Amino acid sequence: MPEGATLLDVFRAHPQTSAPLIDYHQELLRGPSPLSVAERELIAAYVSGLNACHYCHGVHTATAEAFGVAEGTLTRLLSDVDTGRHGPCGVFLDWLDAAISTLDALTQDQLDHWLDTNPTRCGDLASFLRWACQ
Repeated sequence: MPEGATLLDVFRAHPQTSAPLIDYHQELLRGPSPLSVAERELIAAYVSGLNACHYCHGVHTATAEAFGVAEGTLTRLLSDVDTGRHGPCGVFLDWLDAAISTLDALTQDQLDHWLDTNPTRCGDLASFLRWACQ
């Protein structure tokens, strides 16, 4: 792939790969979930911004805003990743970064410990974790 290639360039070069990814994308971002479409698009835009995938970041940002995320939210969140996280999910992700590193490495015992020591945050976080661990 050429320097600066986007996902569309990959699809053009390897069209057989696009259908499975689009199906996965539809299920993840539009299928049943405790999170709204706006919240899922916000997460996708945020992750794409962290990954510096300008194409995906742009598409997910525009879509998140179309579903009601305030314009400029993603810019604000990405402007300072260390302080851009808010709410119970942000507190959990900050802890995960510091203690475990990735969601893949999280054990049930570690999660149980976090939930035991952060009981006021359990309700909101439970929805996030059910969605993230699918």
